[in-house]
Amino acid sequence: MVSEYFRHLDQRVSSARLSSYGNSDDDVLDVAATYIWNASISQSLYLPLSMLEITIRNRIHHVMSEHVGTEYWFLAVLHVEEMRTVHEVWSLLSKKHRTPPTAGKVLADLTLGFWPKMFEKKYHEL
Repeated sequence: MVSEYFRHLDQRVSSARLSSYGNSDDDVLDVAATYIWNASISQSLYLPLSMLEITIRNRIHHVMSEHVGTEYWFLAVLHVEEMRTVHEVWSLLSKKHRTPPTAGKVLADLTLGFWPKMFEKKYHEL
């Protein structure tokens, strides 16, 4: 019964996704076990990664707010690419809440991928 369930796993998850965990010659239970193991590891890393993101974001926000003199520091210092991302978040939040968002809300809605950009060479002078 278990092997029957996993035999059709590719229909539930997709062959393309499962191909990262094995090929068609591999035992379906091995592929399924690897897929589930990966999902479990990913789940266990979610909280630490989330806490890291929040810590980095809040520290950058605190330092930059003091340095620039406003909690809306990002409007004054970001380069075009990062400002485009902030503008997209700002627009979505404005539409959703029908009011301009706070600086904290804008920053909280930026993804983890945004924050490493603040450590690029172009921001070193700050």
